[in-house]
Amino acid sequence: MRNDATGRLRFTSSQSEQGAALLATHGVITSPETIYVIDDGKIFAEADAVLHLVRYLKSGFKLLNVFKIIPRPIRNMVYRFVARNRYAWFGKKETCRVPTPEERSRFL
Repeated sequence: MRNDATGRLRFTSSQSEQGAALLATHGVITSPETIYVIDDGKIFAEADAVLHLVRYLKSGFKLLNVFKIIPRPIRNMVYRFVARNRYAWFGKKETCRVPTPEERSRFL
């Protein structure tokens, strides 16, 4: 959220009732290991979702677009590898930070 330069992004958990309903309208069965982005009626998953989000982040993140030249199956393999190992590499917190009132308004 802090890197969303436009303030346009909205968030929900894919396991929540609303998140699951949004995904179902696009014919997607939820997977808690996967990030999904719905934008302008189109759905993006895995590495494509991450690369799609980059367009809304601060300019330094836009450098990640270089990964679009890598074929989707390879990008998604890397995405899944990172997803499987992220807690081992970056740790897992026992509690989540409480969002500010402004941040709360960005959750569906």
